[in-house]
Order: sequence, then structure tokens, then C-alpha cells
Amino acid sequence: MKRLRCSGKRFRMRLWMRGMKMPLRFGISSSSFIPPEVKMDGNKKFNFSMVSDWLGGGGQFSEIILSSRIRINRNLKNRKFVSWSSNQELQELAENLLEVISIINYFKNSYQVQLGINKEPAHDLFPERFICNYKYINEEIPRGIVIGENEDLSILINNYDHLNIQAYQSGLNLDDLFLLISKVQDEFEANLNFSYSQ
Repeated sequence: MKRLRCSGKRFRMRLWMRGMKMPLRFGISSSSFIPPEVKMDGNKKFNFSMVSDWLGGGGQFSEIILSSRIRINRNLKNRKFVSWSSNQELQELAENLLEVISIINYFKNSYQVQLGINKEPAHDLFPERFICNYKYINEEIPRGIVIGENEDLSILINNYDHLNIQAYQSGLNLDDLFLLISKVQDEFEANLNFSYSQ
């Protein structure tokens, strides 16, 4: 894991390297009882049996680097941090953020699911795709996951911060990822009031 600061904003970068001593799974989970499709809010289904573009093995230095990810963590101004908020406050925040996300251009055809109330076995597929970790889906805290149509963008709501925006691409492609996630953040900033330290 490597961190960098750019224009006063915190970014987290992760590069999955070929040959790393960790299991990398592609496509459907190895657990046979988990269906390859997850029903999302609005009765849309997300098909985890398809290999996403960012797992496709293309891009620069793809013979060494499987994929690149940049993540921006943001908190809203005049809102309690997630760890200080009640479940009722987090539920209200999640609903408000999902409403804003629905008007963001990059998430017009996104897949949304609310977590924290009814845990379903199919939710275990989100960690399998490196969208979140198992703790995020197992805790009884009002949360949400939004996945872009091509799975190159995803959002976690009420993780350690109010909003985690993640962008993925195959191979080593940090410059394009930085431009993409910056544009996404700009759209959010037009609709939300982020908190910044002075």
C-alpha cells in the first residue's frame, strides 16, 4: 500500500502485482452456494460471472501489474464522523448520499445496494471483487455500495469515512485513473459540501 498527497488531497493507491503471495480470484466466487448475480436496489442485477475490464489483463505493464486503483476518502462538512454517529444518523446520511449519487453522470446506470439491515450470502461477492472487505458487509451499520456500469468505479458509503470513491483500471494506468477520479470528485463537490482540514 502506498499513499501520496496531491494538491492537498489524500489518495490511496494499490497495485496488484503478479506473483504476489495472496489469492486473486476472478469471476464467480469459489463458494458454490453464492449465485453469480446479486439483486441490487431497483431490481437490477449485477452479474459477477463477467470478468470486468480492470481484471482483463490489458493495459501498460500488464505482464507484471494486474490492475491499479486510486481511492479518495471524503467526509461531509457539519456531519459527525462515521464512528461517532448513531445508526439513525448513518441511515439518513446513506439515503441522502444515494440520492446525490443517482444524479452524478458517471453513475447514471449504476448498481446500488444498501447494507447493514439484512445480510445476504450474495453480499460476500463484494470482497471477492475487491470492492470492500468482509467487515464492511458484516457489521450492522447502515451502509451502501454503488458500482458503476463497467465496474471501473465504485463507492462505499459509511465505511471509515462518509464517502469512499474508488477507480480501477487494468495494468499500470495511474495518470488516467487520476483524471477520471478527479472528474468524479468534481461532480460530487458540485452537489455536496466536503470537509477539508486547514
